Amino acid sequence: MDNGMQPAGNGSEAVSCSFGHGLGIVSEATDRGVALKILLRQVSRNREVELAQNALENLAGTGFLAHRGGDPLDYLPRNLASHEYPDLSADIIRKGVRPFGARIPDLLVMPRYEPIQVLTKTGDEALLNGFLALIYGHAMLWSIGVEQRDISAESLIVDPENGKPKLCDFDLSNYRNFNTGILAFIALELLSTLAMEGRVPRLYRHEVESFVAVLIWVAFRYRDGVLISNPPLGDWIKGRYSECRSGREKTYQVIERNLELEPKQDRISPESKPWRIIRDALGQMFKVDALRTVQKFDFDDADPGSEEALKLQEKIEEIDGLGYIDTLFAWQLFKSAQGREVASLLQTYIGGPPTQAGMA
Repeated sequence: MDNGMQPAGNGSEAVSCSFGHGLGIVSEATDRGVALKILLRQVSRNREVELAQNALENLAGTGFLAHRGGDPLDYLPRNLASHEYPDLSADIIRKGVRPFGARIPDLLVMPRYEPIQVLTKTGDEALLNGFLALIYGHAMLWSIGVEQRDISAESLIVDPENGKPKLCDFDLSNYRNFNTGILAFIALELLSTLAMEGRVPRLYRHEVESFVAVLIWVAFRYRDGVLISNPPLGDWIKGRYSECRSGREKTYQVIERNLELEPKQDRISPESKPWRIIRDALGQMFKVDALRTVQKFDFDDADPGSEEALKLQEKIEEIDGLGYIDTLFAWQLFKSAQGREVASLLQTYIGGPPTQAGMA
């Protein structure tokens, strides 16, 4: 029976996942079953499968596709089929509720993937290396215009066949002033009234902070892939954005000061490697944030159009853009063998010639 489903071509990749929200079924397409994702997509936005195709086209013929396993497409889940349902548009309903434009149902089918916490089954090194790989894949995709702006514990997944992590949920890609997502993982700067009103752009450095927030969430709450009893960080997921921000700030302070996190748990302690890696990452991020704050203050105080103002503007734009990547190489996370490999790949291809980066 022709149901209108469009199978993805051989090797085609799609940016989608739904291990938490989809329906798992047995399918001839994959031995491990499949998952369905149905989203109500705003018509003005690109489909996730279109973003995946754009990535495939932009990356085709670039050197890193076969270089040291650095293919960014490895970080996109496979799309087995997709279909839109324009006849079921929710435009009429939404006009009277939230006039944000016409929306239509969009169905995606993919193999089943595991949630990111499954990496805790294989130890701390596997977890840290998994996040290194995800930061690399995310940055490479961002460099060609596929800007994933919704990093969360639900948008990071693992292929059960090979243990490789992947990114998903790209439906909010390329929307700088669309501040949405799971509050527990949104950057602190975006947990404000101005940001919630769409008046603070969502930048690459914000997504880096989200990676760190997810790493904290997974490292502190899971062991052997399973949620521990009486897990901490419950104040991250209660109340409004202001309460979430307060809970996150409290956790960051506890980690910075090497204090015991309440309720106490034996998953991670100040002496453990993940704690030290996370503490260092937070410190490095806050150091750059403080530098940017000073630069912005000096920029606002400088004479418009002066040489000083132009230099400060350039520095601020570098921090707000992909130039922020250079600050990551000071992290302890990037001092391991795997970290140095990722740093080398990022230094080679981010900001390189347009033919390599895939985007002028």
